[in-house]
Amino acid sequence: MKLSSRLLILTFVSLLPLPALANEARQHDTGFFLRLAPGFGSFSTKAEDGGDSLKFSGPAGTFDAAVGFVIKPNLALHANVGAWSTLDPKVTINGTEFESDDLSVTLTMVGVGVTYYLGESNTYLTANVGLGTLSAEFDGDEADTGGGFAIELGAGKEWWLGNKFGLGAGAAFNYHSVPDDDIDASFKGASFGVRLTATFN
Repeated sequence: MKLSSRLLILTFVSLLPLPALANEARQHDTGFFLRLAPGFGSFSTKAEDGGDSLKFSGPAGTFDAAVGFVIKPNLALHANVGAWSTLDPKVTINGTEFESDDLSVTLTMVGVGVTYYLGESNTYLTANVGLGTLSAEFDGDEADTGGGFAIELGAGKEWWLGNKFGLGAGAAFNYHSVPDDDIDASFKGASFGVRLTATFN
């Protein structure tokens, strides 16, 4: 297990006693909303052109930032900027698997979303949709796809640590379909991850 994964797991464990330290339950008030959510998970994307296929898959780091406003208690509208990135992923060409070295593949996403908190429990559901772009870097050379469709769904639980600040954890699912004109095909795939969350409202 890599050191970064160990540190993230330890951070999750350290959140377990938060309910005992948190302030009493309350709703999210109208006003400015900011949520930062780093995490880790799995990433996969595949393109098929005629009888040929190319797939990248592997563990990934992920991050999402949501910035907006709570327009009424417990309901936030926001812009989202996020990414899923895998280093030295498994490469599958026409069904044959290869190990990669010095290769990174990243899906970046810019979109708009909504978050709804389930009353004073501070449990939330969130979704955002927008423009996704896939990029790859190998041995100093970079390649990018055109912009395509990306959607992300998530859920989580947070605990108030003050009147405006909360910490928690959540899970996220991402689906993308982005065109690559160089191979006349689209890369499509799904990613799953768990995240820490830090929210200001």
